[in-house]
Amino acid sequence: MARTKPNTARDASGRAAPKAKTTPRAAVKKVNARARAKAREPTPTKYPIRRFLAQRTARDGTVQYLVDWQPGWESQDNLEGAHVQAKDWEEVKQEKQTIQFNGATVMKCTNQTEDNSPENVKLMVLTVVNKFKKYMAKDAATLARELFRDDDWVFGSTRHDEDAATLATQQRDSKPSAAEVLRRTYLEMRALGQHEFVQADLHYGAIKVRYIGQVDTSIKSNRDRLMKTRSASTVLQYLFPLFDRELSTMSPSTWKNETTHKYAVPISRAVERFATHTPYLLTQIWPLFLTRLFFTSDNLTKLFKKVAIELRDEWADATRDILMNTYHAECDWEMRPMDCVERTYLQARDDMQSWVKNRYDRGGYLVREGAERDGESDRDVEMEEVDE
Repeated sequence: MARTKPNTARDASGRAAPKAKTTPRAAVKKVNARARAKAREPTPTKYPIRRFLAQRTARDGTVQYLVDWQPGWESQDNLEGAHVQAKDWEEVKQEKQTIQFNGATVMKCTNQTEDNSPENVKLMVLTVVNKFKKYMAKDAATLARELFRDDDWVFGSTRHDEDAATLATQQRDSKPSAAEVLRRTYLEMRALGQHEFVQADLHYGAIKVRYIGQVDTSIKSNRDRLMKTRSASTVLQYLFPLFDRELSTMSPSTWKNETTHKYAVPISRAVERFATHTPYLLTQIWPLFLTRLFFTSDNLTKLFKKVAIELRDEWADATRDILMNTYHAECDWEMRPMDCVERTYLQARDDMQSWVKNRYDRGGYLVREGAERDGESDRDVEMEEVDE
């Protein structure tokens, strides 16, 4: 079958007319996208407002306002027409009809579910763990001075005092106090970078000392009485819980429902030793916060009694207030009311203790109740008696 020539357009002279130029499809899309982007209104950097609702001062000293028709806290520079509203705000402040937010501000929160949510609980646990690890990773010399104060420590006996002096002489060092023995040994252990130690590893490892300080700092220490009621122990026993591997490797961000029990149990054991072996550590905010997630104040009191640590009845509430205020000021990015922060804390504590006690499946359902510390025998957590 014969082919037919295509019908080609021709001009008046009979010559073929030139072909019309076409734009590639991709180029058309690019032009259209550029045109749409150019026509789109830019994101505003200033927002219309109706009135100021509250005022606060940020950590950098910037005064910020909570405003109507505005999604969050903004400095005055970002608020359109703010000078007019600011004048009215100052007049209202003089009449004491405003809310000034600070660390002591308490407002009733009506959204209990969100404060108790797994997301908020996980965030608090992760934050406390990270704060604890950061504190324990401080400069070794600085941390040693904070933890081992001279007034809180004495030698277990005259013999141990003399032995420490002899060991110092061998090292061409000055005669140490009991607290200085702890400081030097702590620095030695940090330098070794280990998680497990024996007395032979440490220069003063066998020297015995006695803790005569107070976890409840409002109680004045009676040196003579505490010398009789508290046992002395080797320097190593007072220090080894600080280097527990579980404390340096814990990472709640990787925990899942089915693994929470596996990870929480060994951490609970490590934290328990804070009360029975390193009570001096629990005068610090973040070690105490971590401990309070695993143990109620009643349980802590029982552990402290085993090593003759006394607490006032008011200690539990007083320290919880300190913990909540510290977390609120340093960690709660939403600046929630204090009772909301406390509600999250209570849920986090309940969850943590439940993870230690029970096993859960992937969906978060209880698999085995009372699985805490399977196969573990009772342990003697008492300190050694001193050799006189």
